[in-house]
Amino acid sequence: MAEFKLKVKNENNIKDKPRVYFTSHPDDFGRYFERITADLFKTQDCAVYYTENMSEELSEENLSLDIGRMNLFVVPITLKLLAEDNRAMEVEIPFAKEAGIPVLPLMMEDGIIDIYSRPDKFGERQFISPDSHGLGEISYEKKLSDYLSSVLTSGELARRVRAAFDAYIFLSYRKKDRVYANELMKLIHESPKYRDIAIWYDEFLSPGESFRDNISRALAESRLFTLLVTPNILEVPNFVMDVEYPAARESGKSILPIEMQATDRAALAEKYESIPDCTSTDEREAMYMRLDSFLDGIVTPENDTDPEHLYLIGLAYLNGIDVEVDRERGMEYIISAARQDYYEALDLLYDLYRSQGDFTNALKWVKRLYEYNLRTRGEADEQTIICLMNIGYSYDYIGDGEAALTYAREAFDAAKGFLGERHSTTLFAMSNLGVCYLNGGMLDEAKEYLENAYRLRCETLGKEHPDTITALANLAGLYCECGDERTVDVWEAVYVTCRRIFGEEHPDTVISLYNLSEVLFDNGDLERSHELILKAHGIACKVLGESHPDTLLCMLSLGLSLSTLNKHEEAASLFKRGRELSVRSLGKMHSTSVKFIYYLADEYRIIGNYTEAAKCFEEAYGIYKSLYGEDGEETKACLFWLLECRKMLTD
Repeated sequence: MAEFKLKVKNENNIKDKPRVYFTSHPDDFGRYFERITADLFKTQDCAVYYTENMSEELSEENLSLDIGRMNLFVVPITLKLLAEDNRAMEVEIPFAKEAGIPVLPLMMEDGIIDIYSRPDKFGERQFISPDSHGLGEISYEKKLSDYLSSVLTSGELARRVRAAFDAYIFLSYRKKDRVYANELMKLIHESPKYRDIAIWYDEFLSPGESFRDNISRALAESRLFTLLVTPNILEVPNFVMDVEYPAARESGKSILPIEMQATDRAALAEKYESIPDCTSTDEREAMYMRLDSFLDGIVTPENDTDPEHLYLIGLAYLNGIDVEVDRERGMEYIISAARQDYYEALDLLYDLYRSQGDFTNALKWVKRLYEYNLRTRGEADEQTIICLMNIGYSYDYIGDGEAALTYAREAFDAAKGFLGERHSTTLFAMSNLGVCYLNGGMLDEAKEYLENAYRLRCETLGKEHPDTITALANLAGLYCECGDERTVDVWEAVYVTCRRIFGEEHPDTVISLYNLSEVLFDNGDLERSHELILKAHGIACKVLGESHPDTLLCMLSLGLSLSTLNKHEEAASLFKRGRELSVRSLGKMHSTSVKFIYYLADEYRIIGNYTEAAKCFEEAYGIYKSLYGEDGEETKACLFWLLECRKMLTD
C-alpha cells in the first residue's frame, strides 16, 4: 500500500485545511511539485498530499480512504502525461471523475490541446496555463486564486461548518480498522435523524500535534464515546486500549461499543474495564435505539429547512469535514439551499459545475445568481456585471455564439456605464467582447474593441505587462484575420517584447517567433521567414523536445519553407522524420500527423518518386475520409493526387 506524504504552509489546525492531492507523470514530479505547491500556498492555506513515487501501485484502500477524501486534484499537464502509460491518467484521474472530485489541470506545455481535449483524456474540462498569456487577459495568479477559492473550503468556512453540527461523537478505532470506521460513519448518518451529528476521529492530525491534548479536547466537546470493536482492539499494546478508552472512562463520558467484526466478548471485558454491552451493526435498529438513548433531545428540527444550515451541512459532506465524504448527499443539501436563493449556495454551484466542465448546469445556476444579484445588489454592482459575463462564457462553452455575444455586449455596456472605462472589469469585458466579435467573424467590431483594449492596457499597465502583451497578441491575430498590413509589425512587436520580458527560450517567445515567421511567409518574405522558422524549430527542440506538438508544428512549417525554396530532398527528409515522431506521440489520426503524411507524399510526387507518393497519398486519403467523409476538401485533394500518381505509374 502506498504511503502518502503531506506538505503544508504551516502546521496549525490541519483539520481546518482543505485537502489537495497532487498527481503527475512520474518524470514530472521533480519538475513541478515544489513550484505548484508554492503557487497553491500563495492563496490557500491548504494541505497538499502526494506520493513521492508516482509509479507506486495504489491499493483499493488508498483510493477509497486516502484519495477519496481529497477536496481537489491538481495535475500538471504535459505531453508525457497524455501520451505515455502512467498511474495518474490510468487510475487517479478516472477515480476523481467517478467520485466527483474537482480536478484542476495546469497546462505546463503548449501545443497539446488536441490530445488533452480527447474524450479519453480531459475532454472539455477547463485548464489554467501558468506560463501562458492567452485570450481573456486574466493573470495566472488571479485565475488560480479564483479557482481555488471557488472549490476549496477555507479554514474560516470550515469553522462555520463545525459550528452548525448538533453534536459530536468521538470515534475510537485502531488504524487497522479505518475501513470499518468509514463504514460506521456512513451507517450512523444513514438515519436522517443523525445527519447533523459530526464524528471526531484522528485521521488528519497535524504532524507534531499531541494526540493526548487533542483527545482530551475532543472528548470534552463530544456527547458520546463510540468504540469500534473488532479483534484488532484486543492486541497488546494499542493506543485505543492504553490511552483513548481510559481517557473516556476518566472523563465520565457515555461509552457505546459497536461491534463490526465478531470479537471475543470475554477477552473484551477483561482488557477494557467496565465496558458496556456491545451493540452490533448487524442489528441496525437496535444500534439506532442505543444511539437514541445517548443523543435524545439534541437534534434541532428547525434546521431541516434553514438554507444556511443546509448549505453548511452540505459542505461538510461534500468536503469530509468531520463526517464521511458523501458528495451526492452534500450536493443535495447545497442544491436545496440554492433553491431558496441562498447566495453562497448559488455561487458555489456555478463554480463547481463550471470547474467540472458541465456548462449546462453552470449556466442554470449563474442565471439564477444573476437574478439574485440584480434583485439584491442592483444592476450597477460589479458582481452583477461579472455574472453577465459568466452567463456569456457559459453560452460560449455550450456552443451558442450568438447568446455569448449578446451577454458579452450587455456586460461591457454595463461595466463601462457603471464602473468607468478604465476599471479592470470593464477592460476585461471590453477585450472579451472583442474576442467574441472576432470569433463571430465581425472583424470591424472586433477591431474597435481590441484596439481600444490594447490602448487602455498600455496606459494603465504599461506596454510590458503580461496582460498588455496578451492584448497585443489579440490584435496581431485580428490583423492577420483581416489581412491588415500592420500584421507583420505587430507580430514583430509581440516577439521582441516576449523575448525581452520572458527570454529567448520561453514557450511564449517561441510561439510568437513561429507566428511571425508564418505571417512573413504569407507576405512573400520567404528568406526571412525561413531564417526565423529554422531558429524557432531549433529552440523548440532544445527547450520542449523533438516530439513536442509545438516543435512538430515548427517542423511542418520548416518543411514547407524548404519546399518553397525548392529544397525538396531536405523537405522530404524532414517530413519523413516528422511523420515518425508525430504518429508515435500524437497518433496517426491527429491532424498534425496526417499533414506530415500528406506533405511527404507531395514531396515524393515533386521529386518523381510516384510509388512512395502513391502510398502516402493513399494513407492520408484513408485518414481524411474517416475524419471528413468523401466530400471533405482534404479528402478530395488527396484522392486527386493519389489518382494522378497511379496514372504516372501506369504510363
